[in-house]
Amino acid sequence: MLKRRSIKRHVSRLLPVALAASLAGCVAETPSPAPQARPAPPVQRPRPAPSPTPPEWQDLPITAGGWSYQELPGGNAQAAFGAGQTSFVVACDHGSGTISLSRQGIATGNVMTVRTSSTARNLPLSVAEGAQSVSATLPAQDSFLDDIAFSRGRFTVMVPGTALLVIPSWPEPARVIEDCRGQ
Repeated sequence: MLKRRSIKRHVSRLLPVALAASLAGCVAETPSPAPQARPAPPVQRPRPAPSPTPPEWQDLPITAGGWSYQELPGGNAQAAFGAGQTSFVVACDHGSGTISLSRQGIATGNVMTVRTSSTARNLPLSVAEGAQSVSATLPAQDSFLDDIAFSRGRFTVMVPGTALLVIPSWPEPARVIEDCRGQ
């Protein structure tokens, strides 16, 4: 009889646990959420083509033409650049000890910008009345003239109202500069 009581006691202790476990199986399951449609991937719109970047001045084609050197009266000299028609001149004036840089054409501004491989400078322009050219004047000893003479391969001359000149660095302008300094 002792065994029966002990079994009853164990059963009475396990009964609430068994009842709870069986009721747990009767609880309605919460429905799992309906599968959500995946959002469509964003539409890949073609990127606009990048705007063409202008080439660096060192990559621009050299303006057609060549240099010529000419001795002038009074120990002066000039180097002229052009193709058939002179478009740029480097000229020495021994009397004033200056070198002028002249650009053919009618300017719409008052500055000549000269860019070399080492630097750039804006030079104030002078215009002779009725002339078809403009010029900037520098002292013959100005180191910027060396920058022009020894620029790597080319230099540019920009005057508002005229086409950009990309001029090759040849010996003729250097000769004018050296001649002008030497006397």
